Amino acid sequence: MSARLAAERGSGVLSVTLGVGVVLTLLLVAAHLLTHLYATSVVEAAAYDAAVEAAGAAGDVAAAEARARETMGPFAASATFHWSAGEDVVALRVEAARPGLVPARFASSLGLASIEREFRVRTERLR
Repeated sequence: MSARLAAERGSGVLSVTLGVGVVLTLLLVAAHLLTHLYATSVVEAAAYDAAVEAAGAAGDVAAAEARARETMGPFAASATFHWSAGEDVVALRVEAARPGLVPARFASSLGLASIEREFRVRTERLR
């Protein structure tokens, strides 16, 4: 074996190990982002439907919240609903814990720490 080949021995292992580590880290962040986007969509859709239902003619907030929790599935366990009703508007603020694959410390730096949404819907009343 020549002296040049002996000096480069093992250099490919180091670059492959670092490359695989970077790719796996990027895949983990991408999977976390997709999980967060899915959870956000589920929570947002269920909460909006609940606000529309509560603003409807029946105006049953408890039934609307129960249906939203049922729709949210596993995300409902950490969700909190804050209702407020005015003369013409029903407001709903929903907060839910983030699902995640990345530790909370890193997720908060990515802006993916929790799901918080607020909806305002005009009430439906006969005039």
